[in-house]
Amino acid sequence: MKRLITHLIGGIAIAFCGSTAAQILESPIATSNGDWKPWVFCPPGQYAYGVKLLVQPYQGQDKDDTGVNNIALICSYPGDYTKGHEVFTVGGLLGRWGTEHNCYGRVTGMQFRSEPDQGDGDDTGLNNIRIFCNDSRDDYIQAEGNALGYWTNARHCDTQRAVCGISLQVEAPSAGDNTAVNNVRFECCSMSE
Repeated sequence: MKRLITHLIGGIAIAFCGSTAAQILESPIATSNGDWKPWVFCPPGQYAYGVKLLVQPYQGQDKDDTGVNNIALICSYPGDYTKGHEVFTVGGLLGRWGTEHNCYGRVTGMQFRSEPDQGDGDDTGLNNIRIFCNDSRDDYIQAEGNALGYWTNARHCDTQRAVCGISLQVEAPSAGDNTAVNNVRFECCSMSE
């Protein structure tokens, strides 16, 4: 599905696909290693009500750490939070999947813990995520990622929109310093779609 991005201010883009405008939330960029992976979406009529992270735990001094390797959206129909449908794109493979972190409602915002470039030190990229629920700007649920880096500014869907899709910028494994996930884009769909 092609999208024409027409406006980008402060990490929020408005894209037009046919006659339907989609809102794209992008993580503030601390590092930018790797390629953007294909978008994946919740099934039609469903929205994200939670997330789950694939995180590599701290590997110890003088070993290569990567932080977050993948993010799964937990999707369901509005009002039904018992049978989640997981969607995730191509990401890194290191670490273990953590537990689900769920809203009683829908995911409407995000905040990331990212580590900037460490020069000659070990780079990790994205390390953790917070999700905001049901249009709240203050209350969040924090996943169990790593504590490296700093929390970036939060990004929020417009009112009456909820997260329905995800794309990750992922650095492929190499013989050198690996980071796995560096940045994330969430698509916010209208709750009336």
